[in-house]
Amino acid sequence: MKKYPLILKTISINIFGLSILLVANIGKAQNCNFSVALPEDITICEESEINVVADITGNYKDFNWSADTGDNLPYLLDFDIKLNYSASFTLEVIADPVTNLISNGNFSEGNVGFTTQYSHRNDLPFFNQELWNAGTYSIVNNPLNVHSGFYGCSDHTGGGRMMVINGAPALQKVWCQTINVTPQTDYIFQAFAASVHPNSPAILQFSINDTLIGEPLRLPSSTCQWREFYVTWHSNTSTNANICIVNQNTSGSGNDFAIDDIFFGPVCKYRDTFHVTYGGFEVVQTSVPDSISCLTPEVMLVPGVTDTMWDYHFNWTSIDGRMLSPADSTVMIAGKSGAYLVEVENDAGCKEELSFVVRGDTTKPVLLISGRDTIDCLDTSSVLTVVTAQMLSDYVWTMAGDTMAVGTSVEISTPGTYIAEATGANFCKGRDTIQIHYKDVNIDFEISGVNDLGCKNPSAIVTLLPLSRLDSILWNSDNTAYTSLLGDTIIINKPGTYHFVSRAGDNCMRHDSIVIGQTDTTPPSFALSAGDITCLEKEAVIRIDGQPDILYYFDDASVVSPVTVSQPGTYYITGVNGLGCDTTIAITIDKHTDKPQISVDTLKISCKKPNQWLFNHYKDTAVSHMWIVDGDKMAQDSLFAGDSDRIDLVATNQYGCSDSIGVHIFRSFKQPDINITGDTTLSCRDSIVTFIADIGQHVTSTWYFGVIDSSFQRSITTAAEGNYLLVAFDTLNGCTNNRMVAVSRLPVIEEVSYTLQQPACPGEKALLGPLNITGGNPSFEQFINGQKTESGTIELDFGINTISVEDTQGCSYSFSIQIEKPDQIIIEAGRDTIISFGDSLRLEGMANVSDEEIMSVSWTPALSLKCPFCLETLAVPDSTTLFVITLETKDGCISRDSILVTVKQQKGVNAPNIMVTGNGPNGRFTLYPKKSYIKTIKYLRIFDRWGSLVYESLDFPPAQPDLGWDGTSKGKQLQSGVYIWVAEVLYIDGSSTVEKGDITLVK
Repeated sequence: MKKYPLILKTISINIFGLSILLVANIGKAQNCNFSVALPEDITICEESEINVVADITGNYKDFNWSADTGDNLPYLLDFDIKLNYSASFTLEVIADPVTNLISNGNFSEGNVGFTTQYSHRNDLPFFNQELWNAGTYSIVNNPLNVHSGFYGCSDHTGGGRMMVINGAPALQKVWCQTINVTPQTDYIFQAFAASVHPNSPAILQFSINDTLIGEPLRLPSSTCQWREFYVTWHSNTSTNANICIVNQNTSGSGNDFAIDDIFFGPVCKYRDTFHVTYGGFEVVQTSVPDSISCLTPEVMLVPGVTDTMWDYHFNWTSIDGRMLSPADSTVMIAGKSGAYLVEVENDAGCKEELSFVVRGDTTKPVLLISGRDTIDCLDTSSVLTVVTAQMLSDYVWTMAGDTMAVGTSVEISTPGTYIAEATGANFCKGRDTIQIHYKDVNIDFEISGVNDLGCKNPSAIVTLLPLSRLDSILWNSDNTAYTSLLGDTIIINKPGTYHFVSRAGDNCMRHDSIVIGQTDTTPPSFALSAGDITCLEKEAVIRIDGQPDILYYFDDASVVSPVTVSQPGTYYITGVNGLGCDTTIAITIDKHTDKPQISVDTLKISCKKPNQWLFNHYKDTAVSHMWIVDGDKMAQDSLFAGDSDRIDLVATNQYGCSDSIGVHIFRSFKQPDINITGDTTLSCRDSIVTFIADIGQHVTSTWYFGVIDSSFQRSITTAAEGNYLLVAFDTLNGCTNNRMVAVSRLPVIEEVSYTLQQPACPGEKALLGPLNITGGNPSFEQFINGQKTESGTIELDFGINTISVEDTQGCSYSFSIQIEKPDQIIIEAGRDTIISFGDSLRLEGMANVSDEEIMSVSWTPALSLKCPFCLETLAVPDSTTLFVITLETKDGCISRDSILVTVKQQKGVNAPNIMVTGNGPNGRFTLYPKKSYIKTIKYLRIFDRWGSLVYESLDFPPAQPDLGWDGTSKGKQLQSGVYIWVAEVLYIDGSSTVEKGDITLVK
C-alpha cells in the first residue's frame, strides 16, 4: 500500500479584486479576501493512503468537506484516508463579500447614484437653515452646515460625506437604488445611521423589491452614535434588487438623522474539487496459443483485463515474431513463432504487461523454373524444368489457360503464365512462376494519302513506307479503280475498300485494308432577307437563313448572321460548306427618311368661348396625327380643345419619320375680384352692422338675402342674422364670382352645472368636479375665490368658496359653495415596552370614534398575535417587533399608530462535559438551550484526538438525549478519552452560531 502526500495548488484572491493565478484556475472567488490551496488531482494504481492537506489563508467564516462517495470526512484541513476506489473531494469556503455593488454608498460623489422622495437642498455658504423644512436632505460632511439645531457629527468612517435628513411627516422613501443581481445567490446588506437631533429618533425600515428585510433600525436619542443594520438576503429567481429605506417615524418635531456607508454584495462562496482516480487492474491470458505451421500459419493472441470500467490502450512488441495486426490492436494475429509482449494501459495511466510464446515452423521450400521463355513463328515450343536443392514431393504445374500437369518437367507451345508448386516436409509449399512470350517477326510500315473523295479532293494517292523487313505487298479488291496490283503506291479515283497482304519470309504475314470514302458535292443552299433604311431603322439588317455547317463571306471577310449595313445599295454574300462547295447570292437595300409637313392655328378661349377645333393644315392621308394634351395622348386628325396647360401635335408617316409643333394658347378666364370689409357679428352692445363690397371696372354686382334682391348696391346695413350672397359679373370675358357673408349673434352663458364631493376624513379636501357650461362663447376661464384655476377636478378648502366662469367675450357667471370640515380620527397603540423572550404582552388600542363608526381594525405583523383584528389582543413575539395598528372607519378614513416591543433574547447552549456509556442518565450526549430559543441543531460533529470524525447528526431538535451520541462509531464502542464536538445552532430569528467544546467519554 502506498501513501500519497498531496501537492497543494494555490488560488490567491486579494481584497482589491486583483486575482493572481499561482498554480490552478481561481474559479469563482475573485471577490473574496482569502487564499485557498487544494491538492492536485492524482491517480493511484493500487490501494493507497492519501494525505489530504488543504490550506485557507485570510478572512473566512466556515468551510466544509464533501465526497461524492458518501464518505464521512472530518472537520479538519489535514487528514488521511485509505482508498482503493475513485473519489472526488470538494471543499466549500464561505466569507463575507468585499465588493460593494452599491453606487456611491458612502456619498463621496455627492447627490448621485440613488433615488428619493425627499427634496434635495444644496449646502449654501454662510447659511445653516437649508434643512429647516421636514422632508428635505443634503449631502454634507457636518449636519451643522445645513441646520443650526443639528449636532456636529462626522460621517461613519470620519472625514467624508453623509446623507443628512430632516424626517418627513409621511412614509416617504429616504433612499433607493436598483442593482442587477444573480438568481439563487446570497447577498449581504449593511448600512449605518445616527441621530443628529435627540428628539423623536427615526425608525428606519429596510426593504428589497417591496419586501421588508430584518427588524426596523430604531435610532437612539443620543446623537452622533452610529448604529449598524446588517442582514442576509437570498435572491431566489430575481435578477435585480430594488433596495429602499423608509423612515417609519412621521413626527414633524425632531426625527432628524444621517445615513452612511451603505453596502450590498454577494456572499463569497468558493468551491473547488480535487479528484483521486483509482485505475488498478490485472491483465491475463484468456487461452494458450496454438503451434504455428503452414496448415495453421496464423494464431490469435487474446489478453483479458479484470476491470472493464476503463478504456484500455494496447501496445504489442516482438523481437523475433511477426505481428500481422497493428501494434495498438486489442487482439494480435501472430504469423511467426517467437515471443510477443503486450503492454496494457488504461485511461487512468495505470500499466500492466503480459507475454505470449508462439512455437512452430512456417519456412517455405525454394524452387526455380528453368527453360526458354520466348517462342515465335519459327521456334514454336519450349521445355520447362523445376530445379531445387531440397527433398520435395507433389510437383504440380498450372498451365496457360488454367490446365494442370504433374512432374518435374513440361513441354509448352502456348504463350502465357506457368506456375510450378512442390510440397516440403513441413507441409509448406514452394512455388515459382515464369511468363512465356510469343514474339512475331516485326512487319511494320506507315500509310499516307488516305482521304475521302469530294469537291476538295477528286482523287487519293496512297503510299506505303516500310519500317521493317518487308518482302512483298499484294493488293486485292473487287474495285478496279487503281493503277497498280503490286507496288507501294496506288492512285484511287473511286471510293471503296482496298485489301493488301504484307509478307516477311515464308510463314510471317500481315493482312490490312484501307477505306476510301465519297463526300457530298452538292453546293450549299441558303436565303437572304433584309428591310430598307428608314427613320425607324437607321441601319438595314441582312439575315441569312441556311444550314449550320455553312461558312459565310461578305466583302472577302467571314461573317455570321445577321449582317448590318448603313447605306443603300446591292450586296453579295457567299456560302461555303465543309466539303468546299460554294454558292453566291445578291440583295438590294433602299432608303426612306423624309419628315412630314405640319401647321396648326393658335388656341383662343375664354369664359364666353371655352373650346375651339384644331387640325393640321397640310392634308396627307398617309400621315397619322397624335395630340398630346397635358401629357394625355389622343390619336385623331382634329382636336376640340379647351383650357389646357400644354398642347402638342405630332405627325408621323408610314416610314416612322415624324415632326411636332406646339400649339400657342391664349386664354382669358380671370374672375372679377371681390373684397368685402366691415363687422358681421351682432352682440349685446352692437345691434346693427354694415359691410361694403369692393369690385373692379367692367363688373356688375347683385346682393341676395332671402327674397331680397339689392341689385347694383356696393354696401349693406342690417340688424338681421343670416347669409348675404354677392354675385359679380365681368362684362368683357363673361366670368363671374361670388362671396357669402354670414351675419351672426354671440351666445351668452346660460347655466353652470357641477358635481361636489364633501371631505369625509381629516386632511382631505372637497372635490369639485369639472364644470359643465351651457351657452357662452368658448373658451372659458374659471376662478376660485378670485384666483384663476385650470379646468378639471378642483380641491376646495372648508368654508365658503366663490366660483366664477368667464367666456372670451368677457361675459361671466358666478355661484358659491359651502364646504364642511370633518372631525379628526385618532388611534393610539400604547407606549413602547421591553419584555423577555417567551413572555406575553397585552396590546390595547384606543380610538376617539364609536364602535358603530369603525369598519375594521388590524394589527401587523399578525404572526404572534392572538387576535390580529381586535382593538385589544395578546402578543407573544419571539423577537423585537414593531406592531402597527390600523383603524378604518365606515367613511373610509384611516389612522395608524405603532408600538415597539423589544424582546430580550439569550443565545448559546449548555453541554455536558462527561458522558458515561450505558443506559444511565449520562449515557448520551446532546446540546441544551440556555433558554428556549433554539429552532434546530443543523449539525453536531464529534472528532477523536487525531481529528477523525467519529459521529455526525444533522437537523435535530435540542434537549432530546435519545437523539444524541451514545459513544459509538460505526456500531462499535469507542475507547475512553477526550473527544472534541463542533455544532452549528440555528435560532428562531434566522441567525446561527457555531459552538465548540469537549466531552470526556467514560466506560
